[in-house]
Amino acid sequence: MSEPAFITRLVASEKRIDEVVVMVGQRVVATLPLSVVMEAGLKVGQAWDGALAARVKSLADFNRAVSAAMKAVGRRPLSIRRLEGKMRKAGHDDDTIARVVERMKGLGALDDEKFGRALVAEIQSHKLAGPALLRAKLQQRGLEQRLIAKLLRETAEDPARDAVADARELARKKLRGLSRLEPVTRKRRLWGMLARRGFDSETISTALSGLTELSGSSEEEF
Repeated sequence: MSEPAFITRLVASEKRIDEVVVMVGQRVVATLPLSVVMEAGLKVGQAWDGALAARVKSLADFNRAVSAAMKAVGRRPLSIRRLEGKMRKAGHDDDTIARVVERMKGLGALDDEKFGRALVAEIQSHKLAGPALLRAKLQQRGLEQRLIAKLLRETAEDPARDAVADARELARKKLRGLSRLEPVTRKRRLWGMLARRGFDSETISTALSGLTELSGSSEEEF
């Protein structure tokens, strides 16, 4: 029967100031983040057995998963669903993924509602968009349908936003490159562009009806 082993030293790592080298006798058994050492309650003289080694490994694996997730979100904001997909692809199990998500939500690093609002603002600042396109963009980034509906409702009720005015502004910008075309052709082009930007037919019709540059075309011609 082997003699019981004890932690003999906890030494600051020479490579990283936030890591600690754990030694049992003269042997290095682990290099851990300081947060893991503190969470595990490691101290010199503590028995180092299989149970403690397994607990430390579990804590270290979780810490690495959180660090990787934080780096991923730091490179590009992600929805919860997209982060879960990345972690699953990296080989993490569902329990670890759930714990990491909860930790990041607690740290304020993961917030789908905040992320969704920022994404809507980014899309609108780049090029105005209607509700259909906004919905598609939010779905592509992995947001839940209930949240998407809430964000679209907020956008529609925002006094600073006017879908008809937005569509008309886009149409005016597009018209600059269509001056040589017949009015009816210009209108067709504008209609198609606005539909692709996510505006519905009623909004498009109202927006285009207020453009004097389209005088000479008619609904019958269109």
